[in-house]
Amino acid sequence: MPLSKDIYKFAFKENPLPLVITDKDGMILDVSDALLEEMDISREGLIGTAIYPLIGNRELKPGATRAVSLKKKKYYVTSKDYVIEDITFRVFVFHEIVEIKHANPKTHLIESLLRNSYRIENFPRFLSRNIRVIAEKTQAEGAIFLTKDMENGVFKPVAFYGVGEKIPRKLSIKFHNEEEQYSSGVLYKYEITKVPEFLSPVSILFEWSELQLVVFIPLSSNNQEIDAMFILAYRDKNALSDEDITTLKLLALIFNLFHEKSRLRKELSESTYRDFITRSYSQIMLREFISLIFSQAKRYHFLFSVVLLKVSNFQDIKRIYGVNMAEFIMQKISSVVMRTLRKSDVVGKYTEDSLLFILPFTHNGGSEIAVQRVKDALLNTDFSPVKKVEFQVAIAHLEESDTKAEDILHRLKLSLIPLNEFKASGY
Repeated sequence: MPLSKDIYKFAFKENPLPLVITDKDGMILDVSDALLEEMDISREGLIGTAIYPLIGNRELKPGATRAVSLKKKKYYVTSKDYVIEDITFRVFVFHEIVEIKHANPKTHLIESLLRNSYRIENFPRFLSRNIRVIAEKTQAEGAIFLTKDMENGVFKPVAFYGVGEKIPRKLSIKFHNEEEQYSSGVLYKYEITKVPEFLSPVSILFEWSELQLVVFIPLSSNNQEIDAMFILAYRDKNALSDEDITTLKLLALIFNLFHEKSRLRKELSESTYRDFITRSYSQIMLREFISLIFSQAKRYHFLFSVVLLKVSNFQDIKRIYGVNMAEFIMQKISSVVMRTLRKSDVVGKYTEDSLLFILPFTHNGGSEIAVQRVKDALLNTDFSPVKKVEFQVAIAHLEESDTKAEDILHRLKLSLIPLNEFKASGY
């Protein structure tokens, strides 16, 4: 059904969105007034030219979306095909990306934490690795993160920022029967000369750096005993406004919620028998399996082998392609391995970047053939969009001198070789 001139005019001349219509080859047939205003160019200057310079110099398939820039503004551009009287037209729509800029970097930190909360598996490790960023976002000149040694009740620093090289590695803090006065996830603010006694070792450090204000955030992973502290310090004792204090109170609450979530996630991971990502057995179940088969093999005098398959460039994949893609790669590897091995073999995720196979009643040649089959299958697997997945492999067998299953696991870690160098005997 042909487009009427009135509909066409409404769609391409008066629409407030920047629009472009092209033929099937990407040559511009018409544009909306909104796009002309954004680009400050005449309609005649665009009609008859290719659209590709406007959409990133490459084809955009119908239904796809791409981020582009026009005159320093950012847009998402989408395309859709229309067929009218057997002629294909393509319509491109530009949607402006509105970026919310926060005047308060503390608010931006909270937003970033909430947006990425599902990626944070180990919150203490996250705080340690990002202490500089957190200090800068909270506009603090110094920061220390301490965790509690549960055996002696002493807090030790695991990360610090802005206190120079003067921080003693042997710094320790211990509550003096004051622990019940402090609630986890609550913000406590002290001038450097008025800190409670248990914080005096930290106050001395900050005095060396001429810092005058301390913000103390106690953390608990079980809503009872405090097991970590995050401390921020400021050079000016009047550095924080009432609005800043309110924002930091919210940050303290979020810190504690993430700390608790990290503990629960660890407990869930340790108690489950299936790994969520690979759908193979979890590390806790693998250790149960290998201990059981070790005891049976020793008693009934049969042999078994254990294989460790490690993705040696896993951290590079995670850094370049993101956490989700790295997990997808592990899921795909697990699927290939489980299809390749026997149903009687046990496969599980051993660490973040490795799988462990337990091969019952298999020794020497038999385990090498199993690994060769896995190698051949993996080399013929497409891991797109990841261009290169590199593997290491190790095989360990039950030996008469082994007294516990951990002896076999220890040998595995010492004998890893690149998978592409592995070749089974007789191949």
